[in-house]
Amino acid sequence: MCELEVEGQNPATAAGAILRKLGALGVPAEAVIPEPVAALVAAHLRPAARKVYFCGSIRGGRSLQPLYASIVDFLAQRGYDVLTSHVAARDVIAEEQREGGDAAQIYERDIRWLLECDLVIAEVSIPSLGVGVEVATAQHLGKSIICLCRTDVALSAMIEGNPGLRVIRYGDEGELMGLLSHELTGTGERGNAGTRS
Repeated sequence: MCELEVEGQNPATAAGAILRKLGALGVPAEAVIPEPVAALVAAHLRPAARKVYFCGSIRGGRSLQPLYASIVDFLAQRGYDVLTSHVAARDVIAEEQREGGDAAQIYERDIRWLLECDLVIAEVSIPSLGVGVEVATAQHLGKSIICLCRTDVALSAMIEGNPGLRVIRYGDEGELMGLLSHELTGTGERGNAGTRS
């Protein structure tokens, strides 16, 4: 990869100069991307999936709420738009009640977010019917899905054995963040390829 520049000229003159340089190098114009190298590199470094639907147990148990908050912060710091950041709130149920949404409105809102998102990240260590429905719906919609589960938890075979889900097993928060970072940046967001960590 190289970058050609022509300074101080109007666009038509610059285009002609670049075409002449390409010709001298034996490079056909159609083989060239008209983007600066810095822009291409920056685009490659941005997360491929910008909108994340994060889910974790709400009514099934909140013992992992501090971890949920860390995951949402981790994603936000890396430029992801976490559509469901409220899941990490300490008082999520009270927040839902203040907003006045009934169960049907919450369901409709969450389905809209599932349709909108690029990636689903589900913390599945605490069994939750809602999270199970969210994961199944996301898979039906063809979304890329990462399931996070502590190593000391007996995970449902419907999650662990599902080849359409990527399952990351972790021992502690530090290990989780390293594995999740690797999954998001090191290996890319590969659609529904099943991997096990």
